[in-house]
Amino acid sequence: MEEIERLNKEIERLEQLVEGKNAELQELNAIYNERISRIWELEKLLGKATSNYKAIRGDEIDELLANFLSIAGCPIPIWRLGEGFYMFGTRKIYAKIINGKLVIWVGGGYMIIEKFIETYAEAEIEKLKRIAEKQGIDDWRMLDFS
Repeated sequence: MEEIERLNKEIERLEQLVEGKNAELQELNAIYNERISRIWELEKLLGKATSNYKAIRGDEIDELLANFLSIAGCPIPIWRLGEGFYMFGTRKIYAKIINGKLVIWVGGGYMIIEKFIETYAEAEIEKLKRIAEKQGIDDWRMLDFS
């Protein structure tokens, strides 16, 4: 009987230890995610968060987009679907050139690319973080879009 009580106490102690370690792990994950976000912010400020998007030669829209992305350092994965159509993370967009400026179709009108990225990038990052979390991936930039 004493042996069973001793073992039960040991099990309780170990369960509390595991609980504490799980809480510690959650705290460390939160710190890690905050630091990854801060690194991205700092890289963007330093101009290092560049895009590796490669334009299709001769496609004026694609070339303007690639040029913008290389300068702006947008972290959202973007890939071409067809003439003027792209995936911006999880969002399908349509781009065209109006008066020499690259614009994106947004709910009944066009928005210049700079304003589009400024307006929608943060929400898209949050979506990508949720997707990564559901897949058990710590950093949303590690998602596979192929």
